[in-house]
Amino acid sequence: MEPFLLNSTFTADEFVSQAREKYLIKIGLLIGPQEEMYQESKRRLPVDSDFRKVYHREINFEIPEGYKVSNLDAIEINNEASNENGVYASFISSYTIDGNTLRIICDERYDKIHYDVDEYEDFRTIINSAADFNKIVLFLVKDE
Repeated sequence: MEPFLLNSTFTADEFVSQAREKYLIKIGLLIGPQEEMYQESKRRLPVDSDFRKVYHREINFEIPEGYKVSNLDAIEINNEASNENGVYASFISSYTIDGNTLRIICDERYDKIHYDVDEYEDFRTIINSAADFNKIVLFLVKDE
């Protein structure tokens, strides 16, 4: 089976707002809504997923002339869940800048469909990493 690929270029006001001299770029929203698992109680049952999943996302953002992004470190997330057989789930996001193009790579994968109770905290960390990425807001400031 071939992967589903989607390439698009668009302009949308809902991803940008202004706060005084800064522009707020809601870049994390581009990966769509994400499940959150920030519960306090201890897990008692295993977790089952319908199928294995891999998401590879590339986001290219053109930084306007005369501006820079002041909080790029917010993009970098690196969480992996592993056992004696190796990594079974991960969320890794990183960026590069080439000229005025910010390129974000965001990889999320779940190699298993059954997660035992003792794997739950690691699984939850990966799920919440995607939710945390979804909340990333970059600050666009004038380059002085």
